[in-house]
Amino acid sequence: MSMDVYTPPAAPALDARDAAVSRLAQWASSAQAAHNVAAELVKTSFVPESFRGKPFEATAAILSGLEMGLSPMAALRSFDIIQGQAAPKAITLRAVAQ
Repeated sequence: MSMDVYTPPAAPALDARDAAVSRLAQWASSAQAAHNVAAELVKTSFVPESFRGKPFEATAAILSGLEMGLSPMAALRSFDIIQGQAAPKAITLRAVAQ
């Protein structure tokens, strides 16, 4: 007597659009978490003066830093806001390159 082994159907493969939407949802979740952290940190004297009371700018710096492998606090110390953009300081670029 032969016993058949049940094999569940394969999950449908995600197409490129589904994968992109998934990545965007993950990024949005990270952005919200970064903003929550930034909103609290900008109330303290631990962040540079340029970010105090500016949670959206601090969020941009934190997200930019995460893309470079920096922790949130390191990111806040490593970026300036220039013409509305989070711009890495020269010393930050040097450290990342080394």
